[in-house]
Amino acid sequence: MVNQRVVDLCHSDETVTSYLAKTPNKAPYKIPKKLFPKPNPFKRLFFRYEVKKELHHGHGELTQEELDRVASCGKFEKRPSDLFLQMYADVLLCLERDPMSGLVSPPLLGSTGTIPLSIASVIPDIMQHYYDVIIRAEHEVILATNYWQPSRSVTKIGDALRQLSKNAGEKNSKIVVKLMYDRGALRQFVHNHTPVPPKGWKAVDLPDVADIPNLQMEVINFHRPLLGTFHSKYLIVDRKVALLNSNNIQDRPNVEMMVHLEGPIVDSLFDMAMLSWHNALKPALPSLLGPLSDTSAQRDDGRYKFGKQNPYIACKNIEEASRRARGDLKRQHTELLAELERERQQRAYGRGAELWDSVREAFTINGTTADPSSRTRGAELWDTVRDALHTNPPPGETTRGWTMRDALLRRNPSEERSPSRGFSWAWSRDPAADGRSRPATIHHVEPSDVIRMNGLGAPMVDSPKEMSRAQSLHENHSITAQKAASAPEPQAPIPNGNGIAAPSPIVPTSQSATDGTVPIAVEQAPSSAPTPAAQDFAKPPNGSAHAPLPNGSVDHAPAANLARHSVHYSPQNAVDSRLTSRTNSFDSDSPVRTTMHTSLAKVAAHLNLGNNCEVEATATELEGEFRPHILHKAHEPVPIAMVSRRPHGAPGHKDIRTPQNAAWLGAFRYAQRKVLIQTPTFNASPVVSAALAACRRGIEVVLYLDLGFNDQGEMIPFQGGTNEQVVSKMYGILRDEGKGHEKNLKVYWYTGKDQIKPMNAKVKQRNCHVKFCAVDDQVGIVGNGNQDTQSWFHSQEINIMVDSPAIVKEWIDGLNANQNTLTFGLVDDDGIWRYRDGEKKGQPLEDLGGLKTGLLVSLRELFRMVKKARG
Repeated sequence: MVNQRVVDLCHSDETVTSYLAKTPNKAPYKIPKKLFPKPNPFKRLFFRYEVKKELHHGHGELTQEELDRVASCGKFEKRPSDLFLQMYADVLLCLERDPMSGLVSPPLLGSTGTIPLSIASVIPDIMQHYYDVIIRAEHEVILATNYWQPSRSVTKIGDALRQLSKNAGEKNSKIVVKLMYDRGALRQFVHNHTPVPPKGWKAVDLPDVADIPNLQMEVINFHRPLLGTFHSKYLIVDRKVALLNSNNIQDRPNVEMMVHLEGPIVDSLFDMAMLSWHNALKPALPSLLGPLSDTSAQRDDGRYKFGKQNPYIACKNIEEASRRARGDLKRQHTELLAELERERQQRAYGRGAELWDSVREAFTINGTTADPSSRTRGAELWDTVRDALHTNPPPGETTRGWTMRDALLRRNPSEERSPSRGFSWAWSRDPAADGRSRPATIHHVEPSDVIRMNGLGAPMVDSPKEMSRAQSLHENHSITAQKAASAPEPQAPIPNGNGIAAPSPIVPTSQSATDGTVPIAVEQAPSSAPTPAAQDFAKPPNGSAHAPLPNGSVDHAPAANLARHSVHYSPQNAVDSRLTSRTNSFDSDSPVRTTMHTSLAKVAAHLNLGNNCEVEATATELEGEFRPHILHKAHEPVPIAMVSRRPHGAPGHKDIRTPQNAAWLGAFRYAQRKVLIQTPTFNASPVVSAALAACRRGIEVVLYLDLGFNDQGEMIPFQGGTNEQVVSKMYGILRDEGKGHEKNLKVYWYTGKDQIKPMNAKVKQRNCHVKFCAVDDQVGIVGNGNQDTQSWFHSQEINIMVDSPAIVKEWIDGLNANQNTLTFGLVDDDGIWRYRDGEKKGQPLEDLGGLKTGLLVSLRELFRMVKKARG
C-alpha cells in the first residue's frame, strides 16, 4: 500500500525543472538533495526489506479506495485502468526508500500525453525522423544516446545540426544543443559526466564549431564505472516533442522501435534529461530562462494534431522515404558488387592458370607415346577447356570464352604462374551455349540497374567465405566507397550481330503486372534465335542494343514494361537456394523459375539498409504489409508513467527496487490473460522467475527473442547466460514439474520479414533490438531497457508505461506486420527450433549456438570479449 509520504512527494509543487528555472546556473544533481531528500539510514534499511518483499510477493488486490489513492499520485487527465494502477502502485513503492529512484521528480512520475507516431523498422528510418525533428527546432535540442559511433547515422545527425544552424542563421537566432553519450574514458573514474571540448568533437565525427556557427553546443561523455552504462536513447526538442527509442546512433542490422511523444509527458522527460545531464548548464537552456515563444504549437483549439496535420509528420513523405531508402541500398549494393567482382576475377585468374598448367603438364611432361593413359588424361583436360570456352561463338561477337581462350593460347607455358598476369575466367558457359550456367545468388536489382545474372557476369557470393568477405567489405563504409569509386563504368552500347545474346530465354507469362508482382518467368529450351518475347524482355527501354560489361559480357537491361518494378531474380539452378522450412519447400527439379513478389523484394532491400552486406530473402511471398511508420489514430491524452532506473557501477548489484523493475515484475504478477515481451536478450534472474510464476498461474507468456544476440557477453560469469540456455532451462523446469505449464510458455526466435527461419544474430544480418512489453493488450511498456542482467541492475534506462488498449494494439499489429516471428519463429516445448516440413523435417536449425554452460565456458567467453576489445 502506498504510504502518505509518497502521496505527499507526488503532490509537491516543486520539481527539479521548476527549481532550475529559478537558478539556471545550478548543477541539476544538487537540487534533489534539497527538494526530495532520502530518509535517514535506519528508515532506508527498513524500507529496503519491506519494498523488496512487496515487489517479490505483491501487495494483494487493492480496493477501489486504494486504487483511487494511487491514481491521485499522478497528473492523469482521466482515471487509468485498474491494471495500470496496480502496476503503478508497485512503481510508487520504490519512492519510499529513494524519492529519485525513477530519475524524475515525483510530481512528474505519472503524467499524460499523446503518441501520434511510432516507428518499427531499421535504424535509417528512425534517424530520418530524428533529422526531421531536429531541423525544426526553434530554441533547444537535447540528444542522448548510449553508443555514438562514426557511421551513416552519425553523419545524418551531423547533417541535421548543420541544417539547423543554417535555419537559425536565416532567422538571426541562436539554438542551444546538449548532446550526451557513453564512451568509456579514464577520467570518468573521477568525474562520471566528463565534458567533451570542441577539439575532441572531430574524433567522433561531430561538426566543427565553424560548421555550426549558430548553435551553442555542449557535449558530455557519461559513464559510471565499472558497469553503470548510460544506456538511454532520447531526443527532446523545444520541450514540445520527445522521441524515445531503442537504437543507438550507429549502424547496425537491427529492427528498432521509436515512439514520438507530445503533451505534458514531455515535461517529465525534460526533467529526467536535466538530472541525467548532472552538470551545470553552460549555456542554460532557453526554456529555463523564460516561456518559449510557442510551447504548444502541436495543439489546435485544445486538441493535439495527428497524421498529416502534425507538423513533424506532415513533412514526411513516407513513399518517398521508402524510395530514398531503396536508393541508399542501391548505392551500397553497387559498392559491394564492384568489390566482389574484383575479388572474383582475382580468384578466377588463379583457377585458370592452374587449369592451364595442368593441361601443359599433361601434354609436355607425361604425354609420351609410351604412356597413352597420360595422353588420354591430357585430352580429357583439353576437352574440358574446349567445352568451357565454347568453340562456336555467334557471328560478330567475341564471347568471354573466346577472350579467355585467346589469353590462354598467348600465354607462354614456360612462365611462372602469377595471378597478377591472369586472365578473365568467367566460370560459366557462354550466354549462347547450351546447358545451364552456374547458379548465381539472388540479388536485388532496380529496374534501372544493369542486370547481370546467370552467366551474364553476376558476382558469385553464394559461398560462406564470400559472404564473410562481403560483410567485412562494409566494416569501413568510407573505404569501401572510395574503392567503389574506382570501379570501371559500363561502356557505351555497341550493337552485336544478332541483337541479343541471352541464356535460356526468359518468357514472361500473361499474368498482369498490375497486381504488385513480377510476372513468372518460364525457362524455355535454348534456340539459335531468340524469341520475340525474349527480345522484348531483354531490350533496353530506349531500344538500343546491349552494352558490353567491363569483362566483355553483355548487359541485359529490363524491359520498359517492367521499369516500374523492383525485381528479384531466382537462380537457374535451385540446388544452392532450395527453400526448406516449416511451411515452404522448393523443388530443385522444377523447370519453372519464379521471380519473387515485388513487395517482398522491397522489404528485403529495406531491411538491408543497416547491413554491411546484402542478405537474401528466403521467403517466397510477402504475408501482409511491411509498415515502418505506425501512424496512430487520433486520441485524447492517455495516462503515461515514467518507469526508469539510474545507473549503478559496482559489480554484484541485485537491487530490484527501481520503477523499471517494479513495472516489469508487476506485468507478470497482475496480468490476467497474456504477457507479450520482445527483447534482444532475456536472462535477468527476476524476470525469468516472474515468467515461470505467470505460466504456473495459467497466464500465456509470449517471448519474442533474438537467437544468439550478444552470446559472448551474456556468457560472462554472473550475466545470466544466453537466450538459448535460458529458454531451454525454463522449458525444462516447467516440463519436470509435470503439470503441463510448459504449454503456457511460447518462445519465438526473431525472424525477419523476408525470412522463413530465424537467423543467428552473430552473423549480424537480421537482428531485432526492440524493447517492448504488452500486458493483457491494455498496458504497454516501451523504451531503452532490455530484459538482461545489465539493464535490470546496472545501466541507466528510460522507459514509459502507457495505458491505452488502442495504442497497444497498434503497436502489436505494427510489430507483427514487420517481422515473420509469429509465423515462423516458434520453438518446440523443449526450447529447440525445428523444421516442420520439407526434407529437413524434424531437424534442428543449423544456426543454433549450443547449450554448453559452466565456469570454464564463461571464462572462455570472457577471454574472447577482452581479446576482441583489444583488437
